Amino acid sequence: MIDSHCHLYFDTIRKNIDNIILNSKKHKIKTLLSINTDPSEFNDHLNLISKFNNIYISYGLHPNSVNENTNFTFEEYYK
Repeated sequence: MIDSHCHLYFDTIRKNIDNIILNSKKHKIKTLLSINTDPSEFNDHLNLISKFNNIYISYGLHPNSVNENTNFTFEEYYK
């Protein structure tokens, strides 16, 4: 089973990530996609999950933070 939408970088979750990942394995969740909602937090978010080989991350901006001047450049994805 795959959890295709979780937020492992939220404060209450990241403080307890080891137990959360252990619990997900107990419930047969083999892969997780942690949704990044703030590009300025992406590298810290990536570092948080880097010790787990079954967690992937998305790069994005929460819809509530999007405005008419919101643009991403190709270079931002490869900082």
